[in-house]
Amino acid sequence: MRKALLSMMFIVLLLLVACSTSDEEVVTRKEAGLPSEPARTPPVVVIPSETTEPAPVTLSADIAALVDKGKAQTNYKYSFASRTRNQYGNYDEATKFDLYYKEGLAKKVYASPQRRDTATFYNEVHLDFAKKKAVGVCNSATVLCGSSEDKAYSLDYDRERPTVLLHLLDAIGSDARKLRVGLFDQRSVMIIEYSNWQGKREQLSIDTYYGLPLQQEIFTAQGDEQILEKRDTFTNIVVSSIKNKDVTLPENYVLQ
Repeated sequence: MRKALLSMMFIVLLLLVACSTSDEEVVTRKEAGLPSEPARTPPVVVIPSETTEPAPVTLSADIAALVDKGKAQTNYKYSFASRTRNQYGNYDEATKFDLYYKEGLAKKVYASPQRRDTATFYNEVHLDFAKKKAVGVCNSATVLCGSSEDKAYSLDYDRERPTVLLHLLDAIGSDARKLRVGLFDQRSVMIIEYSNWQGKREQLSIDTYYGLPLQQEIFTAQGDEQILEKRDTFTNIVVSSIKNKDVTLPENYVLQ
């Protein structure tokens, strides 16, 4: 019993000495004009947001001037064609179409009707990029459109969404360099090369008058060789002649 009492007294004495030392240390720091010890808090870890905008791309003066010129174009028409290399080393051609674009609205016109399902076809697609909607109509003078007069059909927007030339300009890599100036589709173009978002080499032929891309080529590295993987062309370009009626679904069409 006496030993237990002596042990408790010893512990209390130690606590009093520790508190006294701490208080004396604080007083000493204040008297010496030193700041008191800051409260210790765990470090704050900042996690980047997924919505953080990427750092702006710095381009050379001549490329930047051409890109700015192209980004000012919101009214144009082009004919689209595409070839993609398949697993056998051959090139498959995508369905060709003409595209009319004006300020976020567009109309795709296929040369021949496309199948929507077993009973319906369409040869024109009206697109609203802001609403992400695609509506098809069949007004070609063929038997396939015979039962689709004044009818419109909802289509898969992601499948029908065409290339917006502005998006190609936005995607130019920061390592872009000028290769040469030449001719494409009877127009003067500047051909630039850069690494795209996939790390692949990409070449863009940009019209020097309007600043709009006329050809996009993507390459795949095989050893020391660069193999053409895909080529998209935007030919027969016409600028600033598209009217609202060219990209607006006529009122007589009823959505089915």
